[in-house]
Amino acid sequence: MKSKIKSIVVGKMKPSLRISFLVFLSLLVLLSTVVISSVGEYSRIQEDYFKNHNTHVVEITTKQTDGGFQPLAASDVDKVQKIAASTGAVWCESKIDFGLVDEKDRTFYVNGYPKDLFQTLIGTVPSKTQVITTQKELDGAVIKLSIPVIDIANSGFESKAEKKVAFECVYRNLDDLALLHETGEENTTLLISEDTYYDLVRIMYGLSKESFLEKVKQGESLGSTPVNRIVYYADDLNSVKTVAKKLSAEKYNTTYALGYFDDLAQSVSKTKISIGIVLIAIVIITAVNLLCSYELHFRNLQKDIGILRHYGYTAKQVFGIYVDSVWKSFGLSALVIVIFNAALSLVMVGYHRWVYWAVICGVELLFVGLLLGGVALLLRRKCNKDILALLKFSKEVE
Repeated sequence: MKSKIKSIVVGKMKPSLRISFLVFLSLLVLLSTVVISSVGEYSRIQEDYFKNHNTHVVEITTKQTDGGFQPLAASDVDKVQKIAASTGAVWCESKIDFGLVDEKDRTFYVNGYPKDLFQTLIGTVPSKTQVITTQKELDGAVIKLSIPVIDIANSGFESKAEKKVAFECVYRNLDDLALLHETGEENTTLLISEDTYYDLVRIMYGLSKESFLEKVKQGESLGSTPVNRIVYYADDLNSVKTVAKKLSAEKYNTTYALGYFDDLAQSVSKTKISIGIVLIAIVIITAVNLLCSYELHFRNLQKDIGILRHYGYTAKQVFGIYVDSVWKSFGLSALVIVIFNAALSLVMVGYHRWVYWAVICGVELLFVGLLLGGVALLLRRKCNKDILALLKFSKEVE
């Protein structure tokens, strides 16, 4: 008997309520689509922008003085480190200003970098017998560079001897690293560690690192630049612009990729806030619309509720009869949400970011649960009304 009554109750669900429920479910699907697509887009921005090494880098090339542009010195490295404080790493690019010839009469140019830079940007630290090259055909090859032994007496340069130094070439594709990427087709620059650079300096000039830096500090031109560029690598993107401004205030000439996208972070934040406001509005409108539809539905059923109460059904039993259809409707909605979110997240975000799917599903299921609680509360209030009040209201409506 109870099952027959339940089937009659389901049959009395008006098209308007069904439409309201479909609108509710459609808006939840729309909500999922907007949120998941936003998460997917934000993830792509993180991969392509926020996690991109280029956006973390500030290059310091020269220092501006009253007399023009002044080359960088070792003291500038210390000054930049103080400005950067503990917000990131400060590296120095060293350079041999002339080309080195190998046994096949090919000319190469050599830049030296600290081990930390190689580890952070490339993931490979060359040993003292290795060089990083962007020429794929040189991968694994051994080249012997002729290192000139330079006599710097009488303020001139003279080389009467040379030393052959063998290096193993390690190929790395650096097209995505603006700092290390060489323009042009020749790709003749070899990257070596800072220690290897000063080993070559010792061969060329017979000077230790300290003596070499001292002579450069005194203004001697030796054909090699120990501080060609200073590189600041920020741990967090928020530090890039701040440190760059401080460096500019100290008259350093800087370039940084993030400078071309100063408003990106603000745009992303504004977009997220706008989406949040729209979604909150959708949630509120949906909740109010569905609750009003159910309130109207239960009001139309008051006569039936009153008759059931009149025939001896308790308020709890009547509530159980009518709430069953509500449970089924909301349960179906929850199932659709979980399946749809899982499929959409898999396509737009990826399975490895399942936490986004879990959070979105959790929030929406919580929303569905709250609405279910609100509908159940409305129904319970109707069922708990006095029998005469239920029948009297129905009579007045008729």
